[in-house]
Amino acid sequence: MKKIISMLLVVLMAVSVFAACGNDEESSTPDFGTSKNESSAAASSEPKHESSEDKSSQAESSTDESSADDNSSESSTDESSKGGEDEPKVEYTNKFISWGKHVKQGIVDVRATDATSLRLSKINATVNKGDVGVFTSDYGKTIKADGQTYEDFAVAVFEYDKAVFSYVKKSFSDVGKAAADTAIPADGYVVVIYKTETAKIKAISALGDKTAVFPHGFCVNRGLWATIKNGTATVDGNVTEAEYGTPIWDINSNNVLCSYAQFEVNKYFASAKVYLKYDSENLYLGVVVDNPEHDCPVTSANVGSMYNYECIQVNVSSMSADSQYMKDHWDHQVDQDAAGKNIVRQYGFCVNNDGESLSTLWMGNPTTFTGKTVSKRDDAAKKTYYEASIPWSEIGEKSNPVKVQKGTEISFSVSINCGSSTSTFKNITLRDGGGIIGINDWSKLPVITLG
Repeated sequence: MKKIISMLLVVLMAVSVFAACGNDEESSTPDFGTSKNESSAAASSEPKHESSEDKSSQAESSTDESSADDNSSESSTDESSKGGEDEPKVEYTNKFISWGKHVKQGIVDVRATDATSLRLSKINATVNKGDVGVFTSDYGKTIKADGQTYEDFAVAVFEYDKAVFSYVKKSFSDVGKAAADTAIPADGYVVVIYKTETAKIKAISALGDKTAVFPHGFCVNRGLWATIKNGTATVDGNVTEAEYGTPIWDINSNNVLCSYAQFEVNKYFASAKVYLKYDSENLYLGVVVDNPEHDCPVTSANVGSMYNYECIQVNVSSMSADSQYMKDHWDHQVDQDAAGKNIVRQYGFCVNNDGESLSTLWMGNPTTFTGKTVSKRDDAAKKTYYEASIPWSEIGEKSNPVKVQKGTEISFSVSINCGSSTSTFKNITLRDGGGIIGINDWSKLPVITLG
């Protein structure tokens, strides 16, 4: 009997120990308000930087890579699309469209994850279950693709409207009503949205016909792309067609490729002509601005503030805006990789009220200008002449310099900053900001081919 009682006591003690161990394991994770599973889910919902650039670019600074992880416009899997059979996982690109932001002063502080944004998973490619895609004229004349009927998609057509200097909705077809041969506007784009994105479909459907819908990270119109001639220019402030040839851009209010969004309707008091040429040492720039007034009180002491007065802002990139690198790193607002690696440089040139030619550098590394600039104001002719030579040696990465030869593609843009005594200060930009004003969208930089 004693032996039996002893054995029963041992069994009871063992059971107690196992129960205690179970309780200890259950409470071993500290409670910080979020469980491990919840933390994992939250982490997985954070957008992650997914660069598809080539291996040489991926080998760059780890600091740049880590800073890009917080880029809310970068590629990620939409958490809302994880679910049942009808809610597939979708890998989104870092491109999107947004609406509800006024375009007059430049679109800033916009994210792909905003309620007024629509993230894109496909650009000019066949869409499938779960996708949100966009088609431009680069794709073709219609959205027809690989037998896709679009019966599970809503389809919206957007076209450029000069009245608002942006893209507006021209038509909308709800799920089950879209045509597979929907035409793509020559100066616009078509957005297709899978049926599970009900909230976004509703938002797009409700857009007014004058609501600006801005494309982020992709080019819609290539009309500003140009080829420039080889040749040397004398930087003396005398900018003529005899020296440069015909201008690459004629900036005026009748040119649909130019934005006068900041001007009052029919009070477009300024215009400009832009010239470029190159030789083995320099990129030469000449800009003639026709403006009845000129005011630039800056000095060398505060030269960085010239953007508040009459001046020009110039972007030069060592890479084509159509390159994979620029497609991955187009959004300077959240990704400073391109400027940090000197792939994009932003210059300012002006002539002050004392007739002194000044320059500055707002973006790029190093932040020094080693070229030459001479600018002049002719009050009688009501014109301002800007001229500069930008050395190739200061453009791009030292490890990957620009190949100065026929066929090389770079990117270039300009903004005309001007004002008058009867009007507030204005910026004339190229289409969609030209990659300068506001969001600094590098996909909007016109591509320049060395001829």
